[in-house]
Amino acid sequence: MGLNSIGLLFFFVPGVIAFAVDFINGTIYLPPYEYGIDDPNSQDVELKSVSIPPDQISPDEVSLLVSQHSGRKVILLPGEYETQPIESIDEFWSVGRKMNVQS
Repeated sequence: MGLNSIGLLFFFVPGVIAFAVDFINGTIYLPPYEYGIDDPNSQDVELKSVSIPPDQISPDEVSLLVSQHSGRKVILLPGEYETQPIESIDEFWSVGRKMNVQS
């Protein structure tokens, strides 16, 4: 935003274009503070296990269930997420850490 402002001061048209592109793409806003932070205290959060019948598992169904239970809008786009099967909710944090190390 700072660079866009400088561009707006010195080069009005490119600055306006930069702001327009950022607003159109939704990139002018910063994500919430907690977004993407690997907080070691997050393991203290109580997890809830939700079962989905195997014939109903789809990205849309998972998005809907996670959104309902977390209170946040979740959209799973192809290529933007990874999955890993777990046998019980107790494996969640260890599998999650392994996935973060691999990526």
